[in-house]
Amino acid sequence: MKVRELLQFEIWSKETSRKILLGFGIVVVSLIGVFFIGYEIEIHWLTAGERIAAKAALVQVEELENSRPMTREEFEARSKKVEASVELADHAVRTVKDQLVEMRLGLYLMSVEVERDDALSRQLMQQRHLTYGRPETPDEVRMESMMRELKEQHRAALHKILD
Repeated sequence: MKVRELLQFEIWSKETSRKILLGFGIVVVSLIGVFFIGYEIEIHWLTAGERIAAKAALVQVEELENSRPMTREEFEARSKKVEASVELADHAVRTVKDQLVEMRLGLYLMSVEVERDDALSRQLMQQRHLTYGRPETPDEVRMESMMRELKEQHRAALHKILD
């Protein structure tokens, strides 16, 4: 066989190139679609396990917040039980949305505990006829107001997501 005859055989054609590019394009588009669907599920889907655990923990945190006046020891004991239910919600986390709900739940519990500790400290100071080291400044009043507002925002957001 001569070189001239060998060069007349077409090994790679335009049609072969189109088939390869079409196959590659289908694979790339499929991968992008799968990635997009996975991303949307992670961001917008709250799993059933997290929803159930978070609802139970939210109810307990609200009960702790609205409970009758109690001693510090009683509050701490009850707070530990609520923290355990928040921990159960943490173990149910599967998606990013679940993590967001669990984080808001933890922040809501923490703000309830901080608010309760502050109230108990003030009550103790009043019972002993003591004053705080310094009078409340406008900045402190504004900070307390912001903390209460953040607590209410977390509570409202949790109810919106879970109800």
